This record gives sequence, C-alpha cells and structure tokens, in this order.
Amino acid sequence: MGTETGDGDDATRRAAEPDAEDVLSLVLPSVLDGLAAEARRARVSAAWTACRLADERPQLGAELAARLVRSAGEAHREALVRTLATLHERHPEQVGNALRAFDGTVVRAVRKAGSWDFDAELRADGGATTASGSQHVVETSQPGVSVYERSLPDEPVEPEPPDQIVDDEVESEPEPEPTPDTDGSVPDEPGTPEHVEERRRRIQAAENSEAFAAVQLVSAFDEISVIDPPERGRYGHILPSRARMDQAEYGVDLLFFDEPGEGAREFGSAVHERLHQWYCADEATGIVAVADYGDHPRPWVATPRAEHTLADRRPADLDVALRDARDLAAGLAAVNERGLVHGGIDPHDVVYPSIGFEENPSPSLANLGVMTVFRRHFQPAEYVDPRYAAPEYFDDRYGSVDHATDVYHFGAVLFRLLTGEDPYRGDYDDVRAAILDDETPVPSDVRPDVPEPVDEIVAKAMAPRKLTRFETAAQLHRQLDQLV
Repeated sequence: MGTETGDGDDATRRAAEPDAEDVLSLVLPSVLDGLAAEARRARVSAAWTACRLADERPQLGAELAARLVRSAGEAHREALVRTLATLHERHPEQVGNALRAFDGTVVRAVRKAGSWDFDAELRADGGATTASGSQHVVETSQPGVSVYERSLPDEPVEPEPPDQIVDDEVESEPEPEPTPDTDGSVPDEPGTPEHVEERRRRIQAAENSEAFAAVQLVSAFDEISVIDPPERGRYGHILPSRARMDQAEYGVDLLFFDEPGEGAREFGSAVHERLHQWYCADEATGIVAVADYGDHPRPWVATPRAEHTLADRRPADLDVALRDARDLAAGLAAVNERGLVHGGIDPHDVVYPSIGFEENPSPSLANLGVMTVFRRHFQPAEYVDPRYAAPEYFDDRYGSVDHATDVYHFGAVLFRLLTGEDPYRGDYDDVRAAILDDETPVPSDVRPDVPEPVDEIVAKAMAPRKLTRFETAAQLHRQLDQLV
C-alpha cells in the first residue's frame, strides 16, 4: 500500500512539473539579465544557473545554447561565450550541434574561450563553503567513457628500465594500438560484429571526451570529428580525425601530449611555445604542416593525417632514399636557422602522408622541438630511442643537446633510410658503449651498393665529438644535394 501511494505521489509530482519549453521560457530571461549585469558575481551566478539547468534537463542543452547565441547582443560578451564554452564542455553533442548551426563572430569567440571554473569563482568570492555543497552539480559527469579519462591519463607511465627500452623485436615493429580497457581484455578480431561495435564505442567515447570537446570549441576548424579509435603515438595519444575548414575537408591527426605529474603548467607553456615555433617553420620543405594547436585542456596539435613513419617502412631505392634525405635535411636546416632544435629525431619523427598518387611520397619531419621540453619533465629514455641518440644524451662530457645533436640524429636516421636497419643493436648498455666508443657504422656495411660519398656523410654526421660533425644542418644538406 505504501509503495502504491509513493508511486502515485511521484506521478503527481511529475505531472505538476512544467515541460522543458516552459522551464526555458521561465529561466532564460533571468539568465540573460544576469549575464548582462555589471557585477561579476551576478554574471557568474547566471552562468552557473544555465549550466545547472542543462545538467538537470540535458534535452534543453541545444535550445539553450541556440537562444544564447541569438541573444549575443543583449548579454555581456565575455560571460556569454564562457557560458557557451562550459555548456559545450559538459554536453558536447547537443550543444555542439546547436553551435554548428551558426557561423558568426559569437561562435568563433566561443571556440577560443575558456570555460567557467565555478569552484574557483566561488572561492575567489568568499564562497568556498557554497562550492563544497554544490560540487555534485558543477562536476556532473558526461555520458560515455571519455578518452580523457582512459586513453589520455593525467599521470605519466612509469619508464621501463634502460635494458628493456632497446629491444630489437619490439622496437623494429610498429607499436600496437592500445586498448582502452582497464580490465586487460583483448579486443575482438577485426571484422566481427563485436569488433565493429567496440570500434564504434571507442570512437564515440573519444568524441564525448573532455579533451576532444575542448578542441572542438577552440580550434580553427569549422567542424572536426573522430574517424578511428585512439592510437598511441610517441609523445601522447592520437585521435585520427576528419576536419572541415572553409568548405574543404582534411584528414588530421589530433595529438594530445602526455603531461608530467608535476609542473604541468610550466610544461604546457613550454610545449605551446615549441608548437608556435613549429607552426612558423612548417612552410619549409620536409617539415610536417601544423593545421592548429593549443594548450587547453592539455597541449595538443593537429597535423595532416600520416599513413606511416620511417619506423615501419622498408628501404627505398637508393635514388629515392637520397632524394628523401636531401629534402629532410633541407627542412632540418630551415628549422635550425630559425634557432629551433628538434632534439630527438628518430624514425618515428619521419612521417609519410596518407593521401596522394605518388608511388614514393616524400617524407617530412614531425614533432619539432617537442623533445627539448619533454627531456626536462620526463626521463629521456621514455621518449628517445637510444639507438638513434647522440653521445651527449649518455654523457654530458660530450656537451649539451643543441643543433649538433640534430645533425647526429639525422645521420642515424639517414642510416635507417638507406638500409632499413637500426644503426646499433643490442641492449641499452651495448648500444651506449658502441656509441661512446666511436664504433660508428656506415650504410655500405649493410647495403653494399651505397656509394662511398654517402658513407662519408653518414660517418661525419654521426661523429661522437661535435667538432668533427657537420657544423650545421645546412652544410649537411649541401653535401646531400650534390649527390642527388
């Protein structure tokens, strides 16, 4: 009997509640008045009310966002765009669809805006107690499993011991696509209904993630969507995506960089500076273009979709390999002349485009300058392949990491480009000893048809002592250009 009465009361209460349209009509005028108020506290309160309304009634998210955009002239601009950015962050699908229906200055401002941090606003206004009591409303979780939570961990993975980093079988093969499952389960076989459904789930989870939602707002793209599940890249996780800008579509790799457990703010600022330098240098031949980049909610960069890297390619014909080496050296020279040090060139930084009709497309250098930041916040062995590392990475008596380091790394990559093999083999200690003992290999040891002048270029680039290497990447480029 008691249960029946309770059900009846619930039904009566639901019937008494106004429908979604009535709620919006009732609340929206107050929200707009608050956002247009002079007092900051009033604007924060209005923004919080709008976000709480969308949290409690998600079906209102799209219409609320649309009405806010249409009311742009009536509300305080900063408060409006931050409210829209927060709504999109919490309800990316509904609000994103509403924003994409507009193509005006307000929407572009939303893409560059940061969302509200209500907890911080309340603390700054003396309302820490209120923030504590309202925390469950402010931190309402988004539907689905987010890449930000699973595939983009906040804490760095513990580095492997040095003797496990150099493994011939593991390092010579492409890295397997990581599973987002925390229970250790193995994905279903490709082509099965289970695999198709799992793939769809992972793509949807990526698009629902906080990280991707933020990029949708702040990026220069008119539209961007995930087309494949996340992949583990060298410096972080990659979302293969499709982007639209000015009515043209592009395939892009959206890379979210790993973050250190401490010093994340300093790290993010330094990475952002390197990405800006990369962006300014990408017009040079042999450099991967930067479509867009940012630092919210963590450093990220969008580059043209890459089919593969030098790490998973077989050696090309000698003339093609030398052509590619010349073009890559031209790019490195242009980068160094701008004062930027790459800091960690290896086969994973030499990428090949995914589109085009050329039988042998030219490669480009990626991740310009990123390693110069990572090495100060992570163990270098986590991100630098020792088989391609200059002696100064093993022993500071050889000097610091600088432009001469790039010359050495390029010589090691040139060895791989010509032979399809790594310049050194063995465990970490063996590799370190060989590099420091001046046991520099030459390509003709593996590929006899490599001419002697090429051997001399590789040997000089990979000289242990900086004074005996090429003075600049430009000098290295000129030597290669004479052979092509």
